Amino acid sequence: MQGVTVSIGDFARLGGVSVRMLRHYDHIGLLLPANVDPQTGHRRYALDQLVTLNRVVALKTLGFTLEEVADLIQGGVAPSELRGMLRLRRAQLERQVHHHRHTLERVAARLRLIEQEDVMPETVHVKHIPAQPLAALSMVAPDPSRHTVGPLVQELFSRVADHMDHAGGDRTTPIARYAPVSTGGPEVRLTAGYVVVGDAVPELELEPLAAVEVAAAVHRGRMDGIAGAYQALANWAQVNGRQACVEAGCWREVYLEANGEDQREWLVEVQLELG
Repeated sequence: MQGVTVSIGDFARLGGVSVRMLRHYDHIGLLLPANVDPQTGHRRYALDQLVTLNRVVALKTLGFTLEEVADLIQGGVAPSELRGMLRLRRAQLERQVHHHRHTLERVAARLRLIEQEDVMPETVHVKHIPAQPLAALSMVAPDPSRHTVGPLVQELFSRVADHMDHAGGDRTTPIARYAPVSTGGPEVRLTAGYVVVGDAVPELELEPLAAVEVAAAVHRGRMDGIAGAYQALANWAQVNGRQACVEAGCWREVYLEANGEDQREWLVEVQLELG
């Protein structure tokens, strides 16, 4: 509909911006109206100018200054180039959201520990965990005891971390999952890796952790004392009629803070899958 013009208010509504913003763009020469009534000064815009406005909004979203936006608009931004820039920005924002979500989990865990200091060592809470893709490695352990699985999980994480670092992957959220190989058998499948945002990591399995409801307890300190969190969850399950979940034997450990060799300030959330 080349040549059709609308008022500044209608153009602002169609473009998802404010009238004040359009006036500012006019003032700095970034987006001039198609015509201005010499009597009233009312601005009117052509509908085909929405293409330019959409590019301005997109480039501002990418973090460019208005001066940089003006240079890019004048130089011409191909749709394919703009799509590539927006996809890159989306990936960056997704990584930021992932980092912030993990930080929020850490803060929430610390808060729960502070709130329960005068109550009991481990407090159980139930929550929903969304589906998460895990860049990971797996192996089968002969039994689920901490004495057996502890060194194996550590070995898996070490190997996964090497692959992640080599690929420039994000190592924000480490998770270990334990699931029985067969009903009633002692063997357990160990999976250790990091939640990934975006593409898979070469040399690593992409383990699709399903969305699930969990009962969770936070352990603070050395890993050789994590049995207390497991016992708290087992006791909770017994009281709440969820013994079958303990018998199913699917557990997760989310390492909220686990940096360095000194484990005294480590924070690990133990999760019993209820689904």
